[in-house]
Amino acid sequence: MEMFNEELISGTGSKGSTPVNQEDNLNSKATAKILDAVSEGEIAGFATPFEEEHLFGSSAYGIAGQKDIFFNKTPLLQPTASLSPTADDYNFNTENLFLETKNGSEDQEIITGFSQARTVVSAFPNDDLDDAGENKILSFTDTETARVSQVVVIVGIPALFAAFNSGDVTGSNLRYTISKSVSDINGGAFTTPPDKNILVTGRTNDLFQQFHTIKIPKATNTSARTIQIKVLKFNAQDTNTDIIQQGNSIRFMSIIKVIETDEETRRYKNTALVGLEIDAENFSSVPKRSYLLKGIQIRIPGAGANDSGTPDVDRKTGRIEYPTNYVFDGTMQEAKFCACPVFVLYDILTNTRYGFGDQILTPLEKVAGGFSSGNAQNIDLFSFVEASKYANTLVSDRRTNPTSISGTYVQTGTRVVINFGTESKLQEGDLVSCDYTSGAATDRANTRVRKSRNNGISIRVAAVNAISTSGNVTVTKGNTEPRFSFNGVINTQQDAFKLLNKVASVFRGAVYFSEGKIKITQDRPSDPVYLFNRSNVTQAGFTYEGSDIKTRSNCVIVRYFNNTSQQIDYVQHPVTATDVQNDPFVIKYGVNKKQVDAFGCTSSGQASRLARFIYYSENFLTETCTFTTTSDAGVVVKPGMVISISDPVRSGTRLAGRITAASTTQITVDSISGISFSSDDKLSVILGNGNMETKDVSGISGSVITVSSAFTSAPNVNSVWLYEKTTAVPSTWRIVTIEQAENLQYTITAITYNSTLYNAIEGGTDVEARDITDLDEKIAAPSALTIRESLYKHVPNKNTFATNDGNIRIQLRVGWEGVSGAVKYKVIYTKGADTGHEDNPVEVIVRRTEFELRNVDAGNEYTFKVQSINAGGLLSANSVTASRVVIGKSEPPSDVASLSATIDPNDGVGLNWVPVVALQSNGFKDLDLAGYEVRKGTVWDNGTHPETGAASSGIRVQATNLFLPVEFIKATSTFMVKAYDTSGNFSTNATSTAVTINNPSVIQNAVTTAENGFIKIRWDAPATHSYKIKNYKITFNDGSVKTIFADSTEFQTPGSWVGSSRVFTIRAVDVAGNEGTSSDVTVTIPDPGTPDNLTHSFTTDSVVLKWEEAASAGALQPPVIGYRIYRNNGTDSIAQIKGTEFTLLVNDTNFPNSGGTAQASYQVAAVYADPAFPTDGRASTNQATRTISISVASAPSPSFSFELDFAIVKWNEVNGSLPTIRYGIFEGSSLIGEADSREFRLKANFTTKTIQIKALSAAYINSVGDTAAQALFIGTGSNFTITRQNLSAPTSGSFALGSEGGLGFVTSSWTPPTVNPANHLDLKDFKIIRSSSSTFAGITTGNTELTVIQDTESFKEEVSWKVTGQNDSISKYYYIIPRDLLNNEGTALQIPVQIFRPGEVPTSGTCEVIDNNVLLRWGKPAVNSTNQLKIDHYEIRKHTGSGLASQVWSTSSPIGKGADGKTITSSRFSVIFETVAGTFTYLIKAYDTAGNETKDDQNGSPGFFKSLSVSQPPDFVLNADYDSVFSTSGTGLTSPQEIDSVAFTNCLKIFDSVLNKNILYLPVLTNSSGVGTQTWEEHFIGTGSSSSPQFANISAIQSAGFSAYLEPAPTGDSGKGEYQEVFDFGTNLASSKVSTLAEFANQGSGTVNQSQRLDLASGDSGGTFSDGTESNSNAAQRFGTAFQRVRYKTKAVSVAGSLTRITNLNLTIDVKIKNDTGIGTANATDSIVIGGVTKQGTTVNFNVNFVDVQGIAVTPNTTSAVIAVVDFQDIPNPSSFRVLLYNTSGVRVSGNFTWQCRGT
Repeated sequence: MEMFNEELISGTGSKGSTPVNQEDNLNSKATAKILDAVSEGEIAGFATPFEEEHLFGSSAYGIAGQKDIFFNKTPLLQPTASLSPTADDYNFNTENLFLETKNGSEDQEIITGFSQARTVVSAFPNDDLDDAGENKILSFTDTETARVSQVVVIVGIPALFAAFNSGDVTGSNLRYTISKSVSDINGGAFTTPPDKNILVTGRTNDLFQQFHTIKIPKATNTSARTIQIKVLKFNAQDTNTDIIQQGNSIRFMSIIKVIETDEETRRYKNTALVGLEIDAENFSSVPKRSYLLKGIQIRIPGAGANDSGTPDVDRKTGRIEYPTNYVFDGTMQEAKFCACPVFVLYDILTNTRYGFGDQILTPLEKVAGGFSSGNAQNIDLFSFVEASKYANTLVSDRRTNPTSISGTYVQTGTRVVINFGTESKLQEGDLVSCDYTSGAATDRANTRVRKSRNNGISIRVAAVNAISTSGNVTVTKGNTEPRFSFNGVINTQQDAFKLLNKVASVFRGAVYFSEGKIKITQDRPSDPVYLFNRSNVTQAGFTYEGSDIKTRSNCVIVRYFNNTSQQIDYVQHPVTATDVQNDPFVIKYGVNKKQVDAFGCTSSGQASRLARFIYYSENFLTETCTFTTTSDAGVVVKPGMVISISDPVRSGTRLAGRITAASTTQITVDSISGISFSSDDKLSVILGNGNMETKDVSGISGSVITVSSAFTSAPNVNSVWLYEKTTAVPSTWRIVTIEQAENLQYTITAITYNSTLYNAIEGGTDVEARDITDLDEKIAAPSALTIRESLYKHVPNKNTFATNDGNIRIQLRVGWEGVSGAVKYKVIYTKGADTGHEDNPVEVIVRRTEFELRNVDAGNEYTFKVQSINAGGLLSANSVTASRVVIGKSEPPSDVASLSATIDPNDGVGLNWVPVVALQSNGFKDLDLAGYEVRKGTVWDNGTHPETGAASSGIRVQATNLFLPVEFIKATSTFMVKAYDTSGNFSTNATSTAVTINNPSVIQNAVTTAENGFIKIRWDAPATHSYKIKNYKITFNDGSVKTIFADSTEFQTPGSWVGSSRVFTIRAVDVAGNEGTSSDVTVTIPDPGTPDNLTHSFTTDSVVLKWEEAASAGALQPPVIGYRIYRNNGTDSIAQIKGTEFTLLVNDTNFPNSGGTAQASYQVAAVYADPAFPTDGRASTNQATRTISISVASAPSPSFSFELDFAIVKWNEVNGSLPTIRYGIFEGSSLIGEADSREFRLKANFTTKTIQIKALSAAYINSVGDTAAQALFIGTGSNFTITRQNLSAPTSGSFALGSEGGLGFVTSSWTPPTVNPANHLDLKDFKIIRSSSSTFAGITTGNTELTVIQDTESFKEEVSWKVTGQNDSISKYYYIIPRDLLNNEGTALQIPVQIFRPGEVPTSGTCEVIDNNVLLRWGKPAVNSTNQLKIDHYEIRKHTGSGLASQVWSTSSPIGKGADGKTITSSRFSVIFETVAGTFTYLIKAYDTAGNETKDDQNGSPGFFKSLSVSQPPDFVLNADYDSVFSTSGTGLTSPQEIDSVAFTNCLKIFDSVLNKNILYLPVLTNSSGVGTQTWEEHFIGTGSSSSPQFANISAIQSAGFSAYLEPAPTGDSGKGEYQEVFDFGTNLASSKVSTLAEFANQGSGTVNQSQRLDLASGDSGGTFSDGTESNSNAAQRFGTAFQRVRYKTKAVSVAGSLTRITNLNLTIDVKIKNDTGIGTANATDSIVIGGVTKQGTTVNFNVNFVDVQGIAVTPNTTSAVIAVVDFQDIPNPSSFRVLLYNTSGVRVSGNFTWQCRGT
């Protein structure tokens, strides 16, 4: 039984006891095709298959992905369906479903079937496929320029019904398959897609069409290919005898070729696509589509530093899973699916297609491959990673706290309904775990709430298995989920800033630009990173502002998209109406609702956390703080950072300030006033790196605070400190904005920060408040007062500052220790008791711990009283009091503390001293200081003026320094200084200092060098000198004493004293003119020595002299500028060169003949620079000598071998003094060749040869033309003989015919002879002779059948010889003769071959007759593959005799239509269509590939024969079957049939003696009778050149051995050949099919274009022929009506001189009768309008496409007498007729009828 995987197309059927006429229920269907661009790419794909890890493109992926496709919010496939879904698993009709997706890659292929180019190709719309196995195949060519991606196959069902004897008319069924064949896929084999086995059931009376889409595989190359579509009818018609008529045929109507146009564009690169096709009947309009996808793949952090791991992504949630202790080092990984909103933002910032990459990436990053690292230079990735870690932390997905609630449940099937009796606050989509504490239900963890009613009073969940039970249950809410996920769509163009903030808002972040990079900040828990107090902000301090109560929402509603319900959903906080009513903020302020959209949110848990964040933020973080700080703090902090603020206005105590000194454990602060130590106190400081660090305090001593453990490093002086007490902690704030203000200051705005808020949002804990003040605590008074007296300068007019003695006044300063908690102090003072002012106290409020009272009167007493005030304004209960009497005083200026001197080497000496300053410690007695006086000497009174030298005087200055130029201090001196005041009083003691001036010391490191004939002396400056060196004094004697001055530390002079010495004396002189110690430098110039190591060597054609420069006689030796070369005598120079190498060409000039040897001597002397000889210099008298002899090469030792067709002579290398350039090969005294290598090739066209080999040097070659010189330089030689032999015979000869006799070829194989290079030339090829002679010696020209030359080791030849007579076999002999490369033949190898005839054809299978078809079956003869050839074909003959006579092959007749009338087949089954009745014997012979046939037995029988009886064929008429004789006579036709005429144009008719019949050749130049018009000589005899295909004479033609001599043919359309023949049937035929079959055979290798045509005409003469369509094949066919004559025309056009031969032309005229039946109902009122005329009657359409109708019969199916009238117009190709029913009175009536029609 054949398995049928069927696609069911069904209607309904019925059967009953009364006649039933089933209605039509099959209708053609339309489909909806949709191509959606769903996202930028590349995305991860559909959510379900991605999470289940199905391979993209697999069947499982496609099925699972259907769960993520929604039409009008309804999933295509139910979520619970398996990967083998049934129709019930689908929510829509998916009969014609097509689904294909692309994820948006750069190189993705197109989704086929959505292009615009569609071409309809008609197939076989009029051919019915009735029986099982019938099929139609449509072929077309698919080319590179228009590739077909899919084919829509249209199958038509003309009618589908069954009419029974009972009168029932019901539906029927049929089955068919659609297959495809693509030539470059699977070898072009037909394959049937699984969904293209079609079963159709139901009924239709009119054409029902089915559309089937077949995908075509992509082409494997650019070549054209053939595509075939086959439609196969699978089942036959029903054989139920009760059925009187039925219709279940199909028609292969047409195909639609879908060609993907503009393929590159339609790939939609980087765009994710979904292509859908579904039955349109599912929808009334285009449905709204939505898809559940895992979105764009983005870059995420890669492998961490120090092997800290690589982050991964959870496939379900898209969460980045960071390894524990992960450390980001800037490495990013390749893009992958991820729902982290932080890196979604990063992708938008860096993507150049849809994001801001063009604006943010650097130019290098924007080029191809420039951003491969994924790390954008302009983005601070580290801030992104920190935000991402917080965003991807797992938190509870619950909305409320608590998480568990108990209730009762009822389970029915898999549906569980749970009732709590109170609001559980569970919502649809929540993840819960159900613990069934009673009943039979199975516990289930992590299931979703399907339905929720009344805020969770009742919920519905799914069960594990289907049962019915009830009981108690505990439901636990919540699982974990990432804190923030982005699951959204950005599909509109938006303002950049708004979009970035929207995405950042998902993870509570913000984007800002700082330090040249884009950074993000995030609202997440954080420790304070910086401290601010009154010491590091401006005088304005801190400004606080609270939010408007109207902006504080206390009922927050968040909208988000619920993926489960595919619609917008809501969450709120507080959750229930009761919660809202009881909310403390609602009670206090009333309800203030806010509704927000959760951007990119599909999680109810995330939406709930957003609602709680807004609620807590707006109700607890209600205050902002603004202040201005300095640049050192403003540049450190950034938006989003958390800071601490200690504001004494808020705290009531000064708890912060500046650091005055610090170590890692002790911090000295600017003021500790008001702070008392407690055990839990903490100290925070800002370290040098800008970080804040906090430590526990272990104690306070004065202003020093000691911590319990060391800080990381000691903070800088003037850094910030903050003291934290449990009763007054600093307030914490999150920075919102930082703006640069004037004077390098920054204005910072921050919002309240409370770290407990985050646990309240995610864990349901309470928000805790911080205690930041102690203003409500009691305050103490200062413990004691101190009073100090001092002077100060009062300046009423700045112009009188230096002259007004009354500007020095007295003041009192009162001080005390600061009191903890005090922010200011109240001071009350009074002037002494005797002034009368004691009752008039003065009250002052101060913020510092001191008070200053100026311009007090000397001799008076002043009294002071002080109280403390805290930040709340509370005054201390007690006060502290102290008094002081003012004294007042005046003294001489203080002594100058110190005097120092600094020597300026360039200009002189600078004196500096410490200024006298008015100090508080001495009561500011130096406020009246006037200036300073400087004297030279050691005793003040005897001191002199430093510049003029005047006694007892000095230089007065008000500055604290004095500069003395170099001219006033050339030697060591002492200076003194005193201060004097405005009264002229000097300091008591003078302060002095000594200045030492040192003369230059001796020069250092003198070095003498020689350069280019000059002597150069260099030295270093003296080691010691007080003043700068001005120049150097140089003295020498060159015949007279000379003195010169040098400004630098070098001196040069011409080296003119070679061989003698000269002394140079050098002294340094400073800017004061002081000369230093002298230094003598002696310079001696030596003479160059003799060149060392003079040697010689030989090059290719020269001698190279080489030497080394003589060892230097000293650094001052004159430079050697070259060398002079002398020959033989050492006095005559032949050359002067600069190097140490000289080349001499070897010839008889440089090396003349000396006793038969070339020889010479050479001398070399150095040349040095001499100013007297500036051009050539002077040669040294020291010479080196070298004598050189030239020797020639000795004779080499040769050897020989053979290679290819050459003798190869090789020899050893020989050289003389000069290397050998080439070798001369001499035969006798003749030079027969030269070799550049040590190998020479001789054509081996000899048996022996004697040669000599001599070495040739370059000296020999360069002496060409000079016989004497060549004789001096040629090498010696000796005689050498070469001998050659012929090849031996091949071995291991054998032959093979192949498996089962092969393909008609015999393959001879052998092993080639061994080639010995020492004796043989290389093997070239083999001469192969096939002969009938059994010995090589017996071969003659007469028995030589084949001679072939080839170079392979086997010979394959088609077996072209046949067994003759009644012999059983035939033998042939192959002789294999090896030939070397010069065609010398070796010994032959014989390979004998024997071939036997095929055996008899065995009986196998059943031979039978079906109608007029004879079905013959037979077996295959056994083949011995060693001596029999493969069976090629079988010949079938027919005998009309009887008995043994009918079994004789020779008297049987061929039954084919071929040129020889034979029926040839290569299969073992044949169907013969007999056109007449009779008993026939069919005989079969086997033929092998060489044409050898089965041998007849002694009775003349081939062994296989079968006698069968054939009846007259049904419904078939053979009108004519004629084989043309190409003439009007001898046709064998029976009157009235005849051949009216034949016509020949360039068509040659000849009689073929082998075929025993006329045949045609065309195009050949002939007359109209088909007789040639050229003689043999005119046509064939030509120049006789080897390049011509013609011949010199007739004898040459005969000697060529060809079987036919017709080429060349005339070419082109002008030389075309035509044949025409008119067949006359003798009478007009109503309708018949005319067919011709011609046997063409092209002659020659060129192309001949052939065509043929059938024309038809009526009547026996005079009628006009209707032209048919030309056919380019060997068959032509046409259906004709009302014709008598057939004109056959064939044409041949030669392209390049070849021609064609027609050996047979067969004409048949036949017709197949077709029947059509049906039933119908005629209505008395039926009519139709045709051509504007109304025609009466009921129209009946034929089910069969008739060409001509022979007759129509209509039978009324009525109970009364009714007459049926048929109205039919006999026209070609009729399609209908009309029926009218009349009663016996001639009145039209209505009624049922059946009808039958017969036609062709």
